[in-house]
Amino acid sequence: MKKTVLVMLSLVFSIPLAYALALDTPSGEYSKGDKIIFTIECTQSRTNNLSVKSGNRVILDSDFLCPASGGYSYSLETSFLDLAGKWVAELSSTEGSAFKEITMNEKREAGFLLIRFMSPAEGSYFRGEKLSINAEIRDAGEPVVDANAVFWGAKGEKIFLENKQNGTYFFEYGLPLDAKPGDFELEVLAEKNTQTGHIGGKSTLKIRVQISPILIEIIEPKASTFDFGEQVTFSIKATYPNGKTLVAPDLKVSLGGRQFPLSKTAENIFEASPTFSTAGLGATEAVVSAADSFGNSSEKKLSLVITCSPTCMVKQYGLLVLGVAVIIFVAGRAVLSRAREQNELTGLEKEKQKTLSLIKSLQSEYFGKGIMPASSYKKNLADYKEKIVEIGERIKNLKETKK
Repeated sequence: MKKTVLVMLSLVFSIPLAYALALDTPSGEYSKGDKIIFTIECTQSRTNNLSVKSGNRVILDSDFLCPASGGYSYSLETSFLDLAGKWVAELSSTEGSAFKEITMNEKREAGFLLIRFMSPAEGSYFRGEKLSINAEIRDAGEPVVDANAVFWGAKGEKIFLENKQNGTYFFEYGLPLDAKPGDFELEVLAEKNTQTGHIGGKSTLKIRVQISPILIEIIEPKASTFDFGEQVTFSIKATYPNGKTLVAPDLKVSLGGRQFPLSKTAENIFEASPTFSTAGLGATEAVVSAADSFGNSSEKKLSLVITCSPTCMVKQYGLLVLGVAVIIFVAGRAVLSRAREQNELTGLEKEKQKTLSLIKSLQSEYFGKGIMPASSYKKNLADYKEKIVEIGERIKNLKETKK
């Protein structure tokens, strides 16, 4: 038993000890051009990361494997291309993090070179917009053709400018689509080696970063008037101002209080086919909106008129319209029939009165003037009486029909 315990203790103490994370420097204050020695305690055989930042600007980002001793040393050569101010060094691994704050001071020699921005101008720029960064560097009035020049991007990256060998330094920089909106200091730093040492310079340009609008082009519909209940295809082209494709696009069309998502059907083309029964009759508005995963967005409005043609009426109110039409047809026929009967009855009454007038005239000629033969008188009188009887029968039948 005693032997077993001794073996277990031997195994425990043979395991390498784990070190807590620790980070330190000989001093908390340095000047540009100084060397910073980081003393690190880390977990044996584990991957660690050492980063140094000035705000969101990354001075150093390095991974290393902690040696078996658990101790590590890192040497950082600073230069006039680095930023002055407060630096934060962080040592991190899966076990946690350790921090060290450092103050980086300017040096008199870091301000010898004169840097002048030729472009861009101060002002506001959209995310995704291209900035042509042109900086002229001079020393005692003469162009500097052998310097190194950098600027710090909106996301904290250090970017070297191209030396044009004539005293100007250039880089075409696209503002990131997810750059933080607001004021941004575009800072260019330069450094030149001389026989006596290093000299440098710095210049800052203030610009403002704005959320990028999304360009929306309505390809369809081209018309502005539609039938109620009609299905209409919306075809939309949407890009960034520089023509590039949207990242994680979200497009929709709002109509009559409802939203219809637009689906991508081709490069930069999005479509949806809502039905115009979702909007009321008359003037209305369709709103096409586009956004990306970075919060960039735009919208475009389209004025529409929703009507209801006879065809639409049949589609929307088929049976009701048919029923109303049948009622109108039947009622119309009844009215027309009664009107015809009334007209016929009036005509018969007039014809009866006319026949009675003819009888009176016939009797006047026969009895008063005596110029008509008796045979003619009797025949005509019989015809007139027969006609009156016939008219009477027809009047009687019409009146009974009206009842």
